[in-house]
Amino acid sequence: MTRLLRLCLPLVALLAGTSGRADADTYPRQPGVDARHYAFRLTLLTSDSNEIEGEAAVTLRVLTAGLREVALDLATPRADGKGMTVAAVTSAAGAVPFTHRDNRLRLTLPAGLAAGQDVTVTITYRGIPAEGLRLITNIHGERVAFSENWYNRARQWLPMIDHVADKSTDANRALTLAASNLRFMSHSDNSARGNRYGVSEQPKLNLDKMHAQ
Repeated sequence: MTRLLRLCLPLVALLAGTSGRADADTYPRQPGVDARHYAFRLTLLTSDSNEIEGEAAVTLRVLTAGLREVALDLATPRADGKGMTVAAVTSAAGAVPFTHRDNRLRLTLPAGLAAGQDVTVTITYRGIPAEGLRLITNIHGERVAFSENWYNRARQWLPMIDHVADKSTDANRALTLAASNLRFMSHSDNSARGNRYGVSEQPKLNLDKMHAQ
């Protein structure tokens, strides 16, 4: 029995080590920048399409003087037509050079930024979300939309640093409905009572908080 235990213990340790590596957080951190605030404006283009048009104002705080590049998460177009295409990125200084590949939107920041300085970039984009924002027809034949961003699905329709380690202030999100017969179901999490959903038919509404402190 003693010999059997000695043989089993190294195997258990090996398996535990393998599991730990598989579950490790491999998200690429950016210690030189801190996301401060997001403001999103979205338009659902038609009542029978899942395509959205978005504008995101992202405020970032520079933590490392002279920082020249920052990366946001945003799904790139896929073979099935889903994903987001970025049209332009601008700041107060003008057009911001960018690349959008492998679900990462890389932005070149203006030169000479000081530590502690805030910079806001505005991103215009459009596409069909693969996840995160669900646009479906319910059992009553009504077109409805609701968000399910946890834990890393927000990037499927919103450009942001999509990781819980980089929290921002409350995100302002407004949804403009192109068709009056589309409802939006906003989701809020209540640990005591479970998940709750509220339905609104207003042309413009604020959506639920995301990555709030």
